[in-house]
Amino acid sequence: DQYIAKAIESVLNQSFENFELLIVNDGSPDNSAAIAKDYTTLDSRVKLFNKENGGLSDARNFGIEHAKGSYLYFMDSDDWIETNLLESIYNKIQIHQVDIYVFGYFLDHEDQQGHLQKRQSKVPEEYKFDIGIQKAPKLNSDLMGLLGYAWNKVYSKIFIDYYKLRFDQGISLVEDMLFNARAYQKAHAVVLIEDCFYHYITREVPTLIKSYHKDSFELILAKHYAIKPFLVKWGYGKNKIKQSLANNLVVGIQYCINNLLYYKSELSVAEKKKYINEILQHKETKKYIDHYQPCSTSDQLYKKLIKYRLSSVIMYIKSWKKAAW
Repeated sequence: DQYIAKAIESVLNQSFENFELLIVNDGSPDNSAAIAKDYTTLDSRVKLFNKENGGLSDARNFGIEHAKGSYLYFMDSDDWIETNLLESIYNKIQIHQVDIYVFGYFLDHEDQQGHLQKRQSKVPEEYKFDIGIQKAPKLNSDLMGLLGYAWNKVYSKIFIDYYKLRFDQGISLVEDMLFNARAYQKAHAVVLIEDCFYHYITREVPTLIKSYHKDSFELILAKHYAIKPFLVKWGYGKNKIKQSLANNLVVGIQYCINNLLYYKSELSVAEKKKYINEILQHKETKKYIDHYQPCSTSDQLYKKLIKYRLSSVIMYIKSWKKAAW
C-alpha cells in the first residue's frame, strides 16, 4: 500500500482528462482499498471495485468487463506513468486508429528506501504496422521485450471484446505475453510509439523472501508455444523466428535455474539437479539451442552448458556466484 497513492496520482495528473480510472481491489490484505476509497471521494473519475482474491489476470479481466471507455490501459499499482501518456496516445488515435498501441518505458532501479539508483529507457522505433501488408518491424530481443508486457500498451476495447480476449486465470509470470500473443495474432494493425511513458520500478528485495515458482519451466514453455503463431502471421522468416524463439527460451531457462537455485525452495540438491536435467533434456531445449545467438562470452558459455547438458557444472557456477554475494 506504500506505492498505490503515487500510482493513482500519476493517473489523475494526466494532461488528458477524459478517462475513467478503475481500481480493482483483488482481496488485498493491506491498506490499499482504504487509500483508493479516499480518491473516489476526491475525483468522480475514480471507481473502486472490491472482489475476492483471484490473482492479477482475474483482476484485469474484471476491469475489462466493467470498463466503459473506447480504449483500455492496464497499469500496476506499484509503478507510475508520465503525465502525457493519455494525451500522446489520444493524439496518435486521431492519426491512426489501430487495434494496439505500443510505447516505451523507463526501467527504474530503486533501493529499499525508494531512492532512484539507475534509470534505463526501453523504447521502440516509431512505426505503423499494417499486418500482412507492410514489412514487420525489425525482430530482436528489444522488440520482443517491449511486446511482452501489458502495461506499455493501449488496446481498442472493440477489438478486445470482438475477439473475446482475456487474461488466463491462475497463470503468473507469463500472463502478459500469453494475452498479447493472442492479441497480435488477431490484430489488423499495430502502432509503435518512440517515446517512454511508463515507469517500471524494480526494488531491492532480499533473495530469500523472493517467491520460488515451482512450475516456472512449464510457464516458460507456455510462453514459448504462444509466441510462434503471431510471429508467423507478422511475416517473419523461418530463421528469424527460430532465433527469436531460441533467445526467448534460453532467457527463460536462465530465469528458471536462477529461480530454482537462488530463491527460497524446499527442494533438496538432488531434486534441484533432477529438475535442471529435465529442463536441459526437454525436446524444445534440444530443438532450439543451436539457434540461440549469444551476445557475450558468458552467453556463449551458457549455450555450451545447456547444449551438452552439464547440469552439475551449472549448479557449481551458480552456487559459486551465490556464495560471492
